Amino acid sequence: MDQFFRTGTEIVLREVFRGEVYSAKPMIVVKDAPDLLALYIPPGTPWKQPTTLDGGRVTPTAVANGSWKLSDAVWRGPHGSLRLVIPGADYSVIPSWGQTRTLSHWYINLEEPLRRTSLGFDFLDQILDIIVSPDLSVWRWKDQDELEEAAIVGLVNDEELRVINANGLKAIEFFVSGGSPFIGWEHWQPVPQWSIPTLRANWDIVS
Repeated sequence: MDQFFRTGTEIVLREVFRGEVYSAKPMIVVKDAPDLLALYIPPGTPWKQPTTLDGGRVTPTAVANGSWKLSDAVWRGPHGSLRLVIPGADYSVIPSWGQTRTLSHWYINLEEPLRRTSLGFDFLDQILDIIVSPDLSVWRWKDQDELEEAAIVGLVNDEELRVINANGLKAIEFFVSGGSPFIGWEHWQPVPQWSIPTLRANWDIVS
């Protein structure tokens, strides 16, 4: 499936874990091209997020035990979220804005490469992330403790740990070089006429 989505199309970005939908976000296509994919979720968008059975935050242990469920949520924040992906890459880049839409930091989300579907895109998060300063001069790992917990409970093995960390180092090296296609997107603005997207039919069916 290699047909590109047109700008403004509403799609579904799903995280799929062991054949089940683990999260589902309706998003708007900003750009879908061979060199870059850009997706936007406006504030106020209803989506499906994983929670513990009593509605709390999911940990790797809860995932391993199967003690989680999909719950209704609404995307918060004043500006929504823009997700930038080089097709085939094992990470995405998210510019994070403050209240005045000034860039507060860059967020690099390590993940399996996005898979194109008829609904949109599927992927699997790899827990470890990277926070980068606006000027690219400082960076730090995020959620190393959760990745270690995931290894303890058997969600990832030693080789997968090595690969995730190595991929993170490659991603940050490329990003802070200043030559990535992500620089400049921090100034992007959504189209005012875009409405709040909704989940498409069959969003919960994994083929």
